Amino acid sequence: MKQFSTELKVGIFAIMVILVLSYMTFKIGSLPFLWEKGYKLYVVFDDISGLDEKSRVKIAGVEAGIVDSVALVDGKARLTLLINPDIKIYRNATAYLRMTGLLGDKYVALSTGTPDEPLMKSGDTIAHAVPAANIDRLANQLSSAASYVSELTASINSVFGETQREEIRESIHNLRILTKNLRDISTDNREPLNRIIAQLDKFTDALGSKGPRLLDNMDRIASNINDKGPALMENLSRASGELREVLEENRETIREGVENFREVSRSIGNIARGIERGEGTMGKLVTDKKLYDSLSRVSEEARNPLKSSAGSGHSWISVPNTTRMNPNGRDTLT
Repeated sequence: MKQFSTELKVGIFAIMVILVLSYMTFKIGSLPFLWEKGYKLYVVFDDISGLDEKSRVKIAGVEAGIVDSVALVDGKARLTLLINPDIKIYRNATAYLRMTGLLGDKYVALSTGTPDEPLMKSGDTIAHAVPAANIDRLANQLSSAASYVSELTASINSVFGETQREEIRESIHNLRILTKNLRDISTDNREPLNRIIAQLDKFTDALGSKGPRLLDNMDRIASNINDKGPALMENLSRASGELREVLEENRETIREGVENFREVSRSIGNIARGIERGEGTMGKLVTDKKLYDSLSRVSEEARNPLKSSAGSGHSWISVPNTTRMNPNGRDTLT
């Protein structure tokens, strides 16, 4: 067998190295091999800054294809996506521009849609596209927010001097003391609080059981008031009208009665003042102590014979005998 020359051996080795490198390139870069097949879908974005051809297409974080080509159509970026043939994309799918990190590369993320929509075929366009966040715009907004925060901090520092800071510290300290006191009160009065809560539960249960009946009674009372209220108001109105008519008819009589009552009150007042001054029999009787004592002695002397008669068992009063001469010359007992 003829031996291989050195040049042939080097050529075979070079071809093998090229094949291995090609395989590793496609494998590590997740790029489709030339013989791999798929179907193409299109999607249009307003701006794809940071996204290049051969970028990855992912579904739920799993690689599902690549960006085959990028073209400018009517001022917008039109992407051609090469999707693996075993992946199904539905008509209501959505394409997103995502980033692998804050400063990482961009990729296209797809949501497959729902099975109730038709399947997309090669050459169809994904209608829903969501652009990625603009890092520059976000940075500008963060810078503006930082400036606002800085201004706010400066304003707060200018408003709250050392006195205000001390007051805030004291308020926080008082709040801590209040919280501790509340915790101590709740700990010391746990049993009364539990009893109060239990009573509230009982009251709630009683209200729940008797509430409907109470509402029915209130509805019944309201219905009765609605039914009998007009008649009652009419009776009250009629009675007030009749009372007003009676007062109108007897106004003079009532006035005379009031005047007579005033005169009687005035006379009674005069009599009472006269008695206080000792005028008249009643006045002397009330004010003269001697007359009062005399009447008391007479009453006492009149009471003593009655007591003695009652003590002897007789119900009569003895009186002295008197005699007188009759026409016949005899004494007659009277």
